[in-house]
Amino acid sequence: MTSTLKKIRNKLMLTAAILLISTIAAYTWDFVLQGTLSETFDDNVNASADDQEYDFLTNLTAGIGVEHEGKTYTFSLLAHVYQDIYARDTSLTNNSQDITVTINKQFTELTGFSINNVFHHYPEPRTYNYAFGLTGGRNTYFNNTTTCSFQTQPLRVFHLEASYIYGFTKYQNDELIDSRNHTASGTLGYHWSSAHFTYASYSYTYTLYDTNEKIPLHSAFLGHTMYFTRQLYANVHAGADYSVTDAGATYGPNILLSLIDDIDENNQLNLTFAYGQSLNPYDDEVFENWNISLNFTRQVLERLHFALSAFYGQGEYRESGTRNSLLGLTTNLSYEIKENIFGSVSYNLSRNGTRLENAEETAYFRNRITISLGATI
Repeated sequence: MTSTLKKIRNKLMLTAAILLISTIAAYTWDFVLQGTLSETFDDNVNASADDQEYDFLTNLTAGIGVEHEGKTYTFSLLAHVYQDIYARDTSLTNNSQDITVTINKQFTELTGFSINNVFHHYPEPRTYNYAFGLTGGRNTYFNNTTTCSFQTQPLRVFHLEASYIYGFTKYQNDELIDSRNHTASGTLGYHWSSAHFTYASYSYTYTLYDTNEKIPLHSAFLGHTMYFTRQLYANVHAGADYSVTDAGATYGPNILLSLIDDIDENNQLNLTFAYGQSLNPYDDEVFENWNISLNFTRQVLERLHFALSAFYGQGEYRESGTRNSLLGLTTNLSYEIKENIFGSVSYNLSRNGTRLENAEETAYFRNRITISLGATI
């Protein structure tokens, strides 16, 4: 890590500590208690093309949190403990955790600062974006990511944002690589009107792997957000990525197309296409990829809620030539039985494909059905 990044990190951490202390010292706190019991059928618990086994999983989840809102700031902390119990292969039984801490400080109406820290210890990835690029298998990992962000709107028409992210990832699987990464970014935008917003953004990511590989990634792009109606808007940006590895420099396009429709307070739709380079925490190569994702939520009835998410992506590791594809689909139907008590049923389908250079693709499917009962106080 360069001395400049160290100074930035230390200043941001000092600011965060001051905000945290001032928050803890004030007013009242709202406590949150959560509990969930779920049963899952998984037809490929090993996430493997060669060793497919089905199993029944019982999950017990306990959560506790605190929230506080002052005149110019908010603070929240939420922690979960998950106990997974497998009926057939008891060696897969595990315990995992996550903790999220968020502080928001508003200095003026148009100027604010936020810090967010997320720690999780999971037996396998829980999001499509995180799983994209993995070759399969159960990959228990620890990850901690701290994000500091400052935003302001000079003269109300300009938008200025700066952020710094530090994260580390450690795997229990020796075949995967541990890593640390730093990302500094800045965005300058201009509001032409309530319907048009143009911005320029630059980010620098520096990732250090346990193999001693150090990969810098520069990303720069111009973007525009346009509102067609109060609910329907599009966000488009185009630019370039530049990275350097031991194998040499790599250039590539950086493209994002996103369409968001807040149909009404009960229905939301988000469709996004992205193309660019990324640095995965478990492989010391540049991953050039594209993906398309869809998220839809609907409040069917007063107590009945439906959610759907879909993902498809393809990518290639530039140095080794290994290609990866991921297809994912998740649906969830939840019902509020009583105030703060809910039941839900969900279905998840995934297909993960890997093709080594000059070899045929190896792929596996995985289906999971989950029934849950939970409560929040």
